[in-house]
Formats: sequence, C-alpha cells, structure tokens
Amino acid sequence: MRKFYRKTVVRTPIYLSNGARVSFSDVGNDIGVFETSDIGLQNEFEVCVRMQRGGVEEIDEATFAALLETKKKSTRPAPPLSRFDQRASAHIPAGAATSAEAVAAKPPATVPKAPDAPAMPPLAKVEPLVVPEFTPRTGRRTKTLP
Repeated sequence: MRKFYRKTVVRTPIYLSNGARVSFSDVGNDIGVFETSDIGLQNEFEVCVRMQRGGVEEIDEATFAALLETKKKSTRPAPPLSRFDQRASAHIPAGAATSAEAVAAKPPATVPKAPDAPAMPPLAKVEPLVVPEFTPRTGRRTKTLP
C-alpha cells in the first residue's frame, strides 16, 4: 500500500533510526513530498508524525498529485537584468541587428601570430649540497654557573 507524506522545510533531511538519510522532493514554497510503499519507511514516518518531528505529515493521493502539479506549473521568472545589461540595451538602436545576426554577417577575425620566443640558454648544472655529519656530544654534562 502506497502512502504519501508532506514535509515543511524540505532542505532539512529526515534521519531514520538506522542512520539513513531521507530527502523529500521539493515542490516549491519550502514544501517537500515523498511517496513510498516500503513498510519500514512508513513505520519510521508514522513515528515522525506521532512525535511531531521534522514537520512530516501524512497526506492523501489527491493532495500529493496537486502538489506535484503545482511544481510542474511553477516556473521561475527570468532574473532581472543587471545595470550593465540595462545600460547596454538602452544604447541599441531600434533597427540594429541582433547579436547572432551581427556575428554571422561579420567575417571571422584573423589573429596575428605571436613572434617566436628567443631560445633559452642551457641551464647551469647545480651541485648537490654537502651537509656535514652531525655528532652529538656524549658524556657527562657539566654544570654551568648562573
């Protein structure tokens, strides 16, 4: 038997008793939905509903379908133009070609060839660093006066 659940604050996942993490599908307005036919998950969610933990509540199939439908309908509007884009679009004359047409009409630009770099002189050979062998002092330490 399938059961349907709704959760508020969808970004916060639900952790089950075995430590597994369950994420709900975001349908907008910080609401998530989850559909399952797994008895173990249903029991875990029933505990959440009974203890009022995680903002989980059981819903019917019609509510679940309505929430998914609102997700499909809602589309985010285009972000507003930045100030630079607004200023740039204000200076385009009404009869000007679009950027795609302008690129297609313009011949490809030729890139000037960079001059050849002069040849580098050969690197000097580096001798390995000679480290003197360290021999710690041995024997009795003498007392020093303050």
